[in-house]
Amino acid sequence: MNPSSLPVARPAWKPAGKAAGLALACLGLLMAGTLRVGAMPDDVGRSRAQRGPETGLRASAPMTTPTLAPTVTVTPTVTVTPTVTVTPTVTVMPTVTVTPTVTVTPTVTVTPTVTVTPTVTVTPTVTVTPTVTVTPTATATVTVTVTPTATITPTATITPTATGLEPTPTRTPLPPEISLPFGANMYLYNHDDVGTGIQVQNLDRTRPARFEATLYDTTGASILDIGKDAAPGGAPNIYLPSHRFLDGLLPGLYALRVRGDRPLGAIVRTDWGRTKGSAIYSYVTPGETVVVPGFVNRPGDRSSLVSIQNSGDQPAEVSAELFSGQSDPRRLAQLGPYTLAPGAALRLHANLESALQGLGAFEGWLRINATGAPVAVQTFVQTERLEQSVKPVYGYEGMPLESAASELLVPLFRSGQRVFVDSDRADTSLYLVNPGDEAVEVGIRYFGTLNTEAAPACRGGVFQHQPVRLAPLGSAVVQQRQGGGHDIPLDCFGSMVIETGGPDQKVLAMVLDQTNTDALLSAYDAVPAGAPGVEVALPLYRREHFDLTTGIQVMNAGDAPARIEIAFASTDAATDRSTPLLGCTSCVQTVAPRESYTWWPPLVNVIRPGTFGSAVVTSDQPVVALVIDYPMRRQVDPAAYLGITTR
Repeated sequence: MNPSSLPVARPAWKPAGKAAGLALACLGLLMAGTLRVGAMPDDVGRSRAQRGPETGLRASAPMTTPTLAPTVTVTPTVTVTPTVTVTPTVTVMPTVTVTPTVTVTPTVTVTPTVTVTPTVTVTPTVTVTPTVTVTPTATATVTVTVTPTATITPTATITPTATGLEPTPTRTPLPPEISLPFGANMYLYNHDDVGTGIQVQNLDRTRPARFEATLYDTTGASILDIGKDAAPGGAPNIYLPSHRFLDGLLPGLYALRVRGDRPLGAIVRTDWGRTKGSAIYSYVTPGETVVVPGFVNRPGDRSSLVSIQNSGDQPAEVSAELFSGQSDPRRLAQLGPYTLAPGAALRLHANLESALQGLGAFEGWLRINATGAPVAVQTFVQTERLEQSVKPVYGYEGMPLESAASELLVPLFRSGQRVFVDSDRADTSLYLVNPGDEAVEVGIRYFGTLNTEAAPACRGGVFQHQPVRLAPLGSAVVQQRQGGGHDIPLDCFGSMVIETGGPDQKVLAMVLDQTNTDALLSAYDAVPAGAPGVEVALPLYRREHFDLTTGIQVMNAGDAPARIEIAFASTDAATDRSTPLLGCTSCVQTVAPRESYTWWPPLVNVIRPGTFGSAVVTSDQPVVALVIDYPMRRQVDPAAYLGITTR
């Protein structure tokens, strides 16, 4: 078995401002934008027109020579030496879009157009009600006129030096359209400015893509169209606050649809400017019945905000049911019905909905039902406490009922793991939901990392949790912290497998990642065992980019050792041009079944400080990839997302 997650010296915590994030707004390229949620109607106009040392995440020492296995299918004993030199004639348009005219004539067989749509969405049971206000300290004045003076001609020919992977695609391609229920354009709420950045990735690794993002208000009216070009595998950024200056976009909350001529993926990062909260949600899978695992209202502490978007072309009638309890669950309330126009989004705030008044504090889950059209659902849980220097926020995607499974995979658990400095400890909590009409019994196994940064008692061990029984429609919070009902040793991290008593007993789950109880928070969904694939797209990674670095945790979901490779590309902030980073010495690793490995950018030789961009993970076994955007100091909240399975 090989090392798994993250090693690396822990950076000292020092206070820092959010100037970097504001600089990002000026470029209109960083996803540090973000959202300020309220159950209030969107205030939109009509102009048309992330040791951040550990995601568990401690980097492992470099191991093998890199191999390049993009979208290429290579015979194991063959050394592929493409004779292809890519010489795009790039024209940079005023809207900062690069449209390469790339002619690729590889001597290999490329089969990259099959994409997998993750079917799992995790919804935390914690809710955050922001009472904070983000007030940017600077005004971004974007003068975005780019006049190229030359043709970009790459001088390098890519020559892979290792054997490629040759998996058989078995998944349904992702459609060239995605629904994003929440986006904020410096929306002022409780004196906090909230801004959103969207990283849209071209999942085709051989051909460029053209896409268009359309913003909608609460009525379904189209407010603004934003067009972009993306290189093969590239991920240009749309930062909504920049469009205040580019297109006169008024402050407000919006829903988005992104349509393109190639399969697309996206992540959405929202930042609370003054209070330093941040959260990311990833590709949202629409459904007619969608589950939000952690819908919470804790007055004075946290509350949930759920955004529900009509992702179809016909009006949808939407209602929501709130359930709470483990052994004797009850339906506490019903919300709706509401009618949603195509593209429009409805926002439900746990602390503000009249139907929830009088319930006091509660923690449960939502079942959202839609008729007429499927809906895409996303959740934020926000803090209300003002005494904290950084207000923790976390976000995750709502999960279609069809994604419930008898086995779920989690790439990262933590139990008293040392992070940042020795006094800082990280833990995870699992929010389980039984959405069915029969009781289920849940067993949980923990696979300790081989990383030497973990306690010796943890390394390579397998630990158990006490069985958890859920009544029909029941939910529970299962703690991985010390004393949480398991035998995990202190200072331990690794991967987690959740199993029920049989194939007919199905559950959903969300994972909450916590530092120092709740000082810093992020969240993501547990993944159904059938969902992992052999290629995963990562729309955003970075190294010391605006004081944020991403840890990339990849779990082998197969039953045999996996040969896993990651290919990085850097993005030019001014042009959105994506350039492959060649010569990586640690980008190929062998990982045992159910184990994880962490790539930490400061230990990757080809990634320089200040770099950001996209990446693609390929493997000969199915894998799950988790990315946590970590602050190098405690200046902002971390944010996590799951990679997008493409085949």
